[in-house]
Amino acid sequence: FLNQLIGNLPNSVVQVALYNGIVMGGGVGLSVHAKYRVASEKTLFAMPEVSIGLFPDVGGSHFLSRLSGNIGMYLALTGDRLRGADILHAGVATHYVPHDSFEALEKDLLNARDSGEVSKILQSYSENGDELPNTLAENIDAIERVFGLNSVEAILSALGNEQGDWAAKCKKMILKASPTSLRITHRQVREGGRLSFSECFDMEYEMTREISRNHDFFEGVRAVMIDKDGPPRWDPSALDQVSDEMVNRYFPKLSN
Repeated sequence: FLNQLIGNLPNSVVQVALYNGIVMGGGVGLSVHAKYRVASEKTLFAMPEVSIGLFPDVGGSHFLSRLSGNIGMYLALTGDRLRGADILHAGVATHYVPHDSFEALEKDLLNARDSGEVSKILQSYSENGDELPNTLAENIDAIERVFGLNSVEAILSALGNEQGDWAAKCKKMILKASPTSLRITHRQVREGGRLSFSECFDMEYEMTREISRNHDFFEGVRAVMIDKDGPPRWDPSALDQVSDEMVNRYFPKLSN
């Protein structure tokens, strides 16, 4: 509810999120719907929910589906981490400010009198994105080509045909995740692209209701975050065992 409220704040209320460290999961939900999002060289951004049998909640279906070039699907299925200026190039951040300037930036923002002054302050501290290092660019064509395919299986097959370490790393990360989470996440991001902000949260609410009855979420949290005793034991354990009927249970209002 709080994440949705943040995204629906009136124009007279300006939220600025300062990404000067780790931004994952719930932290993403509290910040990514803000009007302004400021990254630094110390930023580490990820949505790794599929690795614990969950899906990118907190409005992930809305913002991930709206990142250009299928970057959102890439982040959702791999849980890969973006660092520094790549957060700006991906469209997750709106501004990039060096870490050493964050303290002064924060002081000026706290003294801003209105939204117009906030915008001017951010612009005065920001560096030109075109001049910043962009490691994401090295694989941007492959991301757009591969992660726009219409199934997780097709994405894995395409990654197998790509050359280089990046594709092999992506495939490895996907294969470690919950097969159920992968399939529902793939559909979630695709559905999110045609839904409004509030409709995305309605969809995710229904998904959460279903996943609370799902073995993988509890197993993923147990294995990865509590006992830390090795890879989770997913059930079903393979993508071809996750039927369309099983996936449809997470989207009751969209599957009728």
